[in-house]
Amino acid sequence: RAPGRAPEGASEVERLRHTITQLEHALHSRVTVEQAIGVLSERHTTSPRESFERLRSSARSRGRKVADLARDVVESSTSPLTVLPDELTVSPD
Repeated sequence: RAPGRAPEGASEVERLRHTITQLEHALHSRVTVEQAIGVLSERHTTSPRESFERLRSSARSRGRKVADLARDVVESSTSPLTVLPDELTVSPD
């Protein structure tokens, strides 16, 4: 879950700690998205850019965050019970 804003009236040290937490979260999300792109690229023999566009389009059409759907894609690489949207499981014609 993404951290919100630093509390009103927080000290500089508290704001900096909060910023570090936000950056760590963003980095973790980015790594997960990159892993999902790799999984989709391999499954569908598409370029990383095409795989990202597919992931982003699927997330938008379902009202989900890209990072959340990416987590499902990565999980699906080790768990066959993870259900993904059809457009991420079926190769385009």
